[in-house]
Amino acid sequence: MKYFLLLLILSTSTGLVGSIMFGSNIRISILDVFIFINSIYWIINYKEAVKVIKKNIPGSSFLLFIAVGLISLLVNPLNLKWNDLGVSSLYLIRLMAYFTVFLSTVHWNNRFVHSRMSPIVALVVCGILFAGMGWLQYFLYPDLINLKYLGWDPHYMRIFSTLFDPNYLGLVMILSLVLLWYSKLSTNVKWVASLLFLATLLFTYSRSSFLTLAAVVLIYIITSRKIKYLLIIPVAALSLFLLPRPGGEGIKLERVFSINQRLDHLKLGGEIFTKYPVLGVGFDTLRYAKVRIDTSGINWFDSNAGAGLDNSYLFILVTTGIVGLAAYSNFIYRSYLNLSKSIRLAFAAILIHSLFINSLFFPVIMVWMWVILGTGKLKGNT
Repeated sequence: MKYFLLLLILSTSTGLVGSIMFGSNIRISILDVFIFINSIYWIINYKEAVKVIKKNIPGSSFLLFIAVGLISLLVNPLNLKWNDLGVSSLYLIRLMAYFTVFLSTVHWNNRFVHSRMSPIVALVVCGILFAGMGWLQYFLYPDLINLKYLGWDPHYMRIFSTLFDPNYLGLVMILSLVLLWYSKLSTNVKWVASLLFLATLLFTYSRSSFLTLAAVVLIYIITSRKIKYLLIIPVAALSLFLLPRPGGEGIKLERVFSINQRLDHLKLGGEIFTKYPVLGVGFDTLRYAKVRIDTSGINWFDSNAGAGLDNSYLFILVTTGIVGLAAYSNFIYRSYLNLSKSIRLAFAAILIHSLFINSLFFPVIMVWMWVILGTGKLKGNT
């Protein structure tokens, strides 16, 4: 199981490639298969799981949020049919399954102390795989126009790698960059990999990721008091103007379409929240709520964005209400305090990026987050 954890982490690099859709709401990926096996292990060894949860703050506080999510689903105001409730409950089960990555990371972390490959290094290797496959995709498969009928955005001439989304890939590159410099890899490897991650990040043309990187740099400068690193921001900003513009709306940094789209999502989310403020509409029932409330004519059942919102915190607020947001905020606060200073920056990057996209509940990001939380509380963990 020690080496299985590393394989599970590396499997995140497969992204959505090879995933299978069941109906319009359920997608099973290669990563999900690894998560399923990991979950079975912890179900069998439930006594050890209880010990890990009791000794680790993130575990117990996250389970509190899961409990609120379950209650919100059971008392949902949408009067859903039993089969619809069953589909929605699968996501809570999925969250619990992905939570077992945290259990595995905490349980096996000490076994990697004298090993060249640790969970953090495995994440960095994943970042290199994502970037490498991203550049292959950029030159051989420059867009997703042929998958538009399945609800995917074209992302013309942008690197989206195996995630099929440049915004999530941008966050992966930022996390890879942060974790790289806290790893025990050689300086030469760090510089070469850094250039790879930064170049890949630039060619995602993801403004949410650019803003997240700027925020992460500022946090690092403030906490480390290394003012000289402020030079990174203007250099990075200048490099944005040097990016190629081969055509297409997605590579225009001044594009307003996606901004308007996100504002519409925020407006819709706010409208739903005002109707059901305490426990929301029920966890993962947002697709059904959109169909009933939204009058734009969008087919939310077929849309890949139907089950979420472009802000993780608004998604939590709308689906589990004020109670759910309070429970998740407690999880974030206690988890952040439990991390060593060296690894907080990676967790902060996830939290900031989630203001723009529903990153907190994207499968690959969930695995990375749980590995970070599982290894980050120990000094010298990388």
